[in-house]
Amino acid sequence: MWLLIPASLGLAGLWYHEWWRDEAYTWLVVNASDSLRELFQNLGYNGHPRAYYIPIWILHKLWKSPAALSVSNLGFTIGATLFLLWSAPITRTQAALFSVGFYPLYQYGIISRSYSVILFLLFLYCHLRSKCPELILARYLVLAALAQIHLISMAVAAVLLLVDLGVNPRSLLRDKRAITGVATVILSVALTTWQMLPGNAHIPHNEHRAVSSELVGFSNAFLPNFGIMSREGTAARYQRRLGFILFLVSLALLWSRKKACVAYVLLLGTLFLICTLVYSGFRWHHGLYFIFLIVAIWLFDDKAMAGMRGDAFTFLLLVQLAVSFYAQISDALLPYSDGRIAAKLLHDRSLENLPMLGLNLLGNRQAPQFQWEVDGLQPILMELNGKGSYDGITGSFDSFDRHYTLPEFPVMSFAETDRSIREVTLQFGGTAVVVLLRHSKFDTDAVLPSSLHKIADLPETIDYGETYSIYLSSAQN
Repeated sequence: MWLLIPASLGLAGLWYHEWWRDEAYTWLVVNASDSLRELFQNLGYNGHPRAYYIPIWILHKLWKSPAALSVSNLGFTIGATLFLLWSAPITRTQAALFSVGFYPLYQYGIISRSYSVILFLLFLYCHLRSKCPELILARYLVLAALAQIHLISMAVAAVLLLVDLGVNPRSLLRDKRAITGVATVILSVALTTWQMLPGNAHIPHNEHRAVSSELVGFSNAFLPNFGIMSREGTAARYQRRLGFILFLVSLALLWSRKKACVAYVLLLGTLFLICTLVYSGFRWHHGLYFIFLIVAIWLFDDKAMAGMRGDAFTFLLLVQLAVSFYAQISDALLPYSDGRIAAKLLHDRSLENLPMLGLNLLGNRQAPQFQWEVDGLQPILMELNGKGSYDGITGSFDSFDRHYTLPEFPVMSFAETDRSIREVTLQFGGTAVVVLLRHSKFDTDAVLPSSLHKIADLPETIDYGETYSIYLSSAQN
């Protein structure tokens, strides 16, 4: 009965939520792959091992609608909540608060990415270790599966294996089931590590960030930087300060529990190093800092926290609940991405069959620069059932972004952009749809090439999703 609340809120959220580029990519790449061999070729190099995509590819064969991924994604979150209710050393009220919190329900449940699977496997491992300790092989197999989801989950699986062995290494290493399980986890981690090596793949350039900037991630985990709190200004500054204070509260909760504190710090440090050395982390990564708190409590506390510790933990959950409601209401009232609106506009005006070009607006209003863009158009491509967008490097029309492994699009000046648009438009029939990606820091009336004729500026989006303007381009003046 407790699961009906998050399930109902989650299904309502799925109805209103518009997919962003990272959500759309997963479905578009399996949609474009007739076989597993073709799927692996299409994937190239990215942050997920191949094994993560195989169940989604099979799901696509059984149910062609993107709703299949949304519903199954929410299902993993609800399953994780079930394990939490079943065996975590927290009160029923705290479990209920967690189930409708920002990260489990909204960021990982409604937004369809791999984190719901990570959450499910993490909580399944905690449940098996706390309530079924005799199922040694089973819990190690769960860790092996966890290592096959994402680079971050691979590192987490390795840390949990070390923590598990560190608690009682002698008895475990005398058990044949444990030895088999440990070997399986190590093999899985090694396989994922091998797949994460870039080889000859092009690694997208990330702006260099100081290590100190990654400390913001701890704030984002405990007071999520959603909506207005993600934009630079007074709200964002207060969000970072208050969020970091809440993070310190989480450390204080475990300070007297040495084993739990060690496990928590190891998990925190692992994600911090990945976000610092591999790529700059974003909110969906940072949310795992909060999840790690739940994991550390679950693994090493025998009963629910009482007194001030219990009240402080409940307060952390209430903060997550408040941001969750804010996010869900915002998502219902405003678009998370403009993909659905753009696709409807093109369909209503009978423009969906024209070639589609994507441009990313860079620079300032007086001296704009541009790049060809495919990644940001993926929400539109998904709504148009895999329609292709022009790739300025290969000269082809692709239904998903391939530039995880290809060089980035070059930055073009105003004159280069105008000339390129005319040439491409002429090459593919003389008229094309151009989708311009705007960002909040740019004006809608920035100086644009004369070959573009505006159809509409779409609404500003609420979060990381880009805002679109739709144009027709003509090869003629």
